[in-house]
Amino acid sequence: MRNKIFAALLCAVMLAFCACGDKSEIDIPDGFQLASDDAAYHYFFVPTGWTVDITSTATSAYVSSSDPSSVSVMSWSSGVSDMTPEEWWDSFIPDFEKVYDEFTVEGEENMLLDGEAARSVVFTATLGDVKYKFRQIAAVHESVVYVMTYTSTEDFFELHTEDVGKMAEYFEFK
Repeated sequence: MRNKIFAALLCAVMLAFCACGDKSEIDIPDGFQLASDDAAYHYFFVPTGWTVDITSTATSAYVSSSDPSSVSVMSWSSGVSDMTPEEWWDSFIPDFEKVYDEFTVEGEENMLLDGEAARSVVFTATLGDVKYKFRQIAAVHESVVYVMTYTSTEDFFELHTEDVGKMAEYFEFK
């Protein structure tokens, strides 16, 4: 009987150690949830009130069906080991100008994203009949470009800038 109890306890301890995955080792900030999956090369946290969207290849979350504000994170290999965030941004401006009408940069600043040099750009643009406001934060980490994009209509944009700032603050490269 003792051997059976010991074997059962040993199995329970082994299962506990084997069950430990990346998510249990992550320090998730209070009031936030992990939005990125295990395959991502980053940890992306969003407020617990936001809905995580796993239907696309990007890591993303949105506020609600009545508030179209959303944040997404995309990453891809730049193929260039020494690309700066400013160079990435400058290379993509022509693409933005092709996609959006009335594309206007409202502000730019250098910042850090998990200790890496990053570029934050706020811009407005029209798509169809709707005017949107964006904040994009681009960083290059180990030759991979990471772009966090906050998208909202102009009337909802300011409601979530503090949350988006916290998302950038809590963002981590793996």
